[in-house]
Amino acid sequence: MINEIRPIPYLKPQIIEAARNGKLVLFAGAGLSVGLGCPMWSQLAEKSVRILETLEDPDNRITHRVAEDLRNIKDPRRLMSISWPML
Repeated sequence: MINEIRPIPYLKPQIIEAARNGKLVLFAGAGLSVGLGCPMWSQLAEKSVRILETLEDPDNRITHRVAEDLRNIKDPRRLMSISWPML
């Protein structure tokens, strides 16, 4: 059991400002995030493709062929870098 409260470490002003503006994103390693129920990169990448494939707006929705091409990308980080900006 911890009996002391440690001081908050110095945070750069940019981090504080991002938190205040709702733009701060925290990343945790897979061991922590998966244990908390967060998706792995591969699951997040697949979900982004499913979303793009089922968008209601036909101008923004991708075809099944494009979705399959995206699914053939084996590196989930690469797939995310392609699909995420389209969302």
